[in-house]
Amino acid sequence: NPTAETLLCGEAPGFHEDKQGIPFCGMSGKVLQELLASINLSRDDVFITNTILCHPENNRNPEKEEVENCRERLDQLIAIMQPKVIVTIGNFATERILGKKGISALRGKVFPKIIGACEVKIIPVIHPANYLYSGRNPQLFEQMKQDFQLIATQISIERKQKNLWDF
Repeated sequence: NPTAETLLCGEAPGFHEDKQGIPFCGMSGKVLQELLASINLSRDDVFITNTILCHPENNRNPEKEEVENCRERLDQLIAIMQPKVIVTIGNFATERILGKKGISALRGKVFPKIIGACEVKIIPVIHPANYLYSGRNPQLFEQMKQDFQLIATQISIERKQKNLWDF
């Protein structure tokens, strides 16, 4: 949704995403859709992209050079969209957008940041792949659902603030 006020930014396309050209269309995408549904949102309500758009060989982590090669594209996307909320999914997106590492310590918090001329709220979340790799740990999934409740709360706050300025 190019007019969405919420941007979700993942790491890099996986195998299925690379083949289909759609971010989060594999198993991680199914988990993401379930998390979005838990706050009454769908893919149509948000804009989803990745830090880099090329699938790293053997599903390895993106290299710094790859992240830098896609820096301008992601910056331009944010400038055009002017989202009010950016959800960074996993370590790489969080480091790229927020400039901080350690998703476990950063998740569950809202970080105000000025990007370009816009104030946005950055909300780091654990990547759905972590849940899948954990053997679908139910405690981890509950923690992820709590983070998505935080996203819903922040979206609601941003909408109320926007309505205050609408005459």
